[in-house]
Amino acid sequence: MTPQLTNSATSFRFVFDSTTLPSNQRRFAADVNGDGRPDNGFANIINALASQSLALQGGIDTELRTAQLVVLLTLALERATPAPDQRAAVTLLAGKPVKPAENVYIIDPSMPGVTMQGRIVAGRFASDEPGPGVPC
Repeated sequence: MTPQLTNSATSFRFVFDSTTLPSNQRRFAADVNGDGRPDNGFANIINALASQSLALQGGIDTELRTAQLVVLLTLALERATPAPDQRAAVTLLAGKPVKPAENVYIIDPSMPGVTMQGRIVAGRFASDEPGPGVPC
């Protein structure tokens, strides 16, 4: 486990303009129950709904594009510049549009954020694996 990043040197803010739902069990999988095998039950749910003609991917794409759904992301880093092999924290937040045409959004205070700890490895954020019984 990476020591928690409690005092960041810098942070970056992003707004999602797209997201990809998992369509198979291997993509985005993690061993969440400690049995040594990667799991992705969410992909099973997405596939079951798709088999019933519920196109969730298209609905999410539309809501992101029209700012009905606003997802914000903050990347906090331990050092002042983006560099490999440093502690990092990613926080996902619900947002509200203020001026969507100008890409101005605020954090929705009614929805709690979710923070994941990890490291920057080879130019990417690698989150710590949640331990068995740890919600993710």
